[in-house]
Amino acid sequence: SPATAITCDNTPQSYAITSDVSGTTFTWSRVAVTGISNPTTNPQTGNSIAETLKNTTNLPINVIYSIIPSINGCSGPAFTYTVKVNPTPRITSISENAICNNTPQNYIITSNVANATFDWSRAAVSGISNSAVSDQTASTITETLVNTTLAPISVVYKITPSAYGCTGGTFTYTLIVHPTSNITSPGTATICNSTAQNYLIASNISGTTYTWSRAAVAGISNAAVIAQNGNAITESLVNTTNLPIVVPYDITPSINGCNGPIFRYNLTVNPTSRVINTPLNQTVCSTSGSTAVILQSNVIGTTFTWTATASSGVTGFLASGTGDIPAQTLYNSLPGSGTLTYTVRPSFAGCNGVSVNYVITVLNQVPVTPVVTNNSPICVGNPLTLSAQQVNGATYTWTGPNGFTSNLQNPVINNVTLNNEGVYSVRITVGQCSASANTSVVVNRPAIVTANNDQIVCANNAVIAISGNVSGGSSTGIWTTTGSGIFPSGANALNGTYVPSAADKTAGDVVLTLTATNTASCLPAASSFHLTITPAPIVSAGGDRVICRYERLVLTGQSTSPAVKWTSTGTGTFLPNNTSLNATYVPSNNDKAAGSVTITLSATGNTNCAPVNDKINVTLTPPPIVDLGPDVYVFQGESKTLTPLNVTGDNLQYLWTPNIGLNNNTLKTPLFTGINDTKYKLTVTGTTGCIAVDEFYVKVLKPIQRPNAFSPNGDGINDTWSMKEIDNYRGAIIHIFNRYGTKLFDANAKDLIWDGTYKGSPLPVGVYYYILDLKEYGKPISGNITIIR
Repeated sequence: SPATAITCDNTPQSYAITSDVSGTTFTWSRVAVTGISNPTTNPQTGNSIAETLKNTTNLPINVIYSIIPSINGCSGPAFTYTVKVNPTPRITSISENAICNNTPQNYIITSNVANATFDWSRAAVSGISNSAVSDQTASTITETLVNTTLAPISVVYKITPSAYGCTGGTFTYTLIVHPTSNITSPGTATICNSTAQNYLIASNISGTTYTWSRAAVAGISNAAVIAQNGNAITESLVNTTNLPIVVPYDITPSINGCNGPIFRYNLTVNPTSRVINTPLNQTVCSTSGSTAVILQSNVIGTTFTWTATASSGVTGFLASGTGDIPAQTLYNSLPGSGTLTYTVRPSFAGCNGVSVNYVITVLNQVPVTPVVTNNSPICVGNPLTLSAQQVNGATYTWTGPNGFTSNLQNPVINNVTLNNEGVYSVRITVGQCSASANTSVVVNRPAIVTANNDQIVCANNAVIAISGNVSGGSSTGIWTTTGSGIFPSGANALNGTYVPSAADKTAGDVVLTLTATNTASCLPAASSFHLTITPAPIVSAGGDRVICRYERLVLTGQSTSPAVKWTSTGTGTFLPNNTSLNATYVPSNNDKAAGSVTITLSATGNTNCAPVNDKINVTLTPPPIVDLGPDVYVFQGESKTLTPLNVTGDNLQYLWTPNIGLNNNTLKTPLFTGINDTKYKLTVTGTTGCIAVDEFYVKVLKPIQRPNAFSPNGDGINDTWSMKEIDNYRGAIIHIFNRYGTKLFDANAKDLIWDGTYKGSPLPVGVYYYILDLKEYGKPISGNITIIR
């Protein structure tokens, strides 16, 4: 049996002792070993060792057994059996701990046995959002657990250690996950300057404590504060500016030693509003109006309320109100002066500011209203004189349009403009009180006349449109001319017409003037323009024309206009274009079918002239028709009359070309005598010069040359049999036979070449016979052929 074995602490052995001799018995013993709690074992008999050894250390311990075999009374040599007893690993790290929500752990698992490994798991727990984990082998638990409740949650981990192949008992590690505290009180608030707060801090978890801080803020005189404890902020903040200041507080909630997220609480500290008007008083005379008090504050958006108190005799005022203090007509029924005091209270965003008093002194000293006059109506550019009644001891203050002011009693404005028209006021002041009067000034505007720009017109335009405008001091006017034409709409119609006279057209230029009327005190104004009259253009399309239908018409137009345009009542085209005086007109098929078109030449560069054009009528005569028919065949030396298949037309002339083999080439049907093949063209000319042309061939059939022998022996000489000139006899067919009437060969005339074979085999030497079928060229011809080899 093996000499060594390994077992775990406190685990029964199962060692079977064996020998090389059957029937052997065994005696074994073990001495006590340090680190093994089992005592020494006296000699034991049996063939197995099953005792349980207990290792009390953290390291493997070797235990030695001595085994003596024996058979038939004879003992064998002692056998040493060594078993290594590995220690049992145990978890030595803490079994309980606590952690804040959503914070990574750092739990290091330790064991009594060095180099131990671990297997751990965690079940899903209600209130913890993390899912379950199992079969984890890391020696440090670092996962972050998320507590979704408002109470602490216990999470249990099961950890099993292993070392040297031996597994220890399962260890329970309990972790308490504390919840996160969150601030639930409002994130913003507003308070008046230098007013104590009462902000109560609240959280989602009962028992939460708070630490808060506030940095120093520009515009707030309070110094920074840090690490303040408590659930209320009550400090007063002082805003030294004229604007609302936002002061941020950072509040940290804490429970069970766990800090929640920092909460930002923004407090708006409104400024203190003050009335900044200066001076805070005015003096007015009785029965005159006070000046409205436009209340101003150091803080934009301030509103105002006010109340009034007055001395005896002062009346006509408003007792209270909001906003600005309006202008009022105040009365003082007592000699001397009285006072009206307004207490003004500013307020901004619900915060009351600093109240002030505004005092109006009312005097009882009003002078007599003066009489004022002026020299209007006047025209632009003339002087304006203003006059006021003499009042002893008075000073005069004039105001008027265009920023006019003067301290003279009777001021003068030279070279007035339209801006000086309007109402002028004078204030007469005696002592501290004054009286006012007005006078209206009328300034007549000079007329502004605008006539047409210069015009260039054509002599064939009977009526010329004219336009003018009269504005300013008048809206009417009258037209005059340096010529002798007339104004059909009347000379006083600003927008009318002018008809030049014959003398105007001859002169070529007149001046038309529009003069304003009804200009009151202002001088008349006028505006003129030149009317240039140019001669009308002249165009000529030429005389009427008669052409053959297939001809092109070369146009010969004339014009004094720099630009012209040809047009047609038909659908033909102009080459190279329709703007050339000498264009060519190409009739369309529709034109030819119609038999005539009208062509018009128009002047297009007319400027202001009425359109000018000229027309010609073009007659398109049909050409004669000629059809010579099919080609003609004539035997050599034979004469034949050449007769066209079809010729139509009146008074026709004929010309055959070339003039070869014809008795008269100017006849419609000349006589031809065959010599050689000839291609003839017949030109037929009508009375209008229209021609028609057709062509055909006259084929001259020459006698057929018929050899009577050939030698198809492959020597390249007379190896095949054919007939010269036979290819000119269209449709002719040849048949070759032997003496027994067997047909040996067939061919068209144009394909006649025989090599002396029949069905691919050479024929023997001998005489053979042929029949040549000439079709329309004559009777069949027969003959013989001798094959020589």
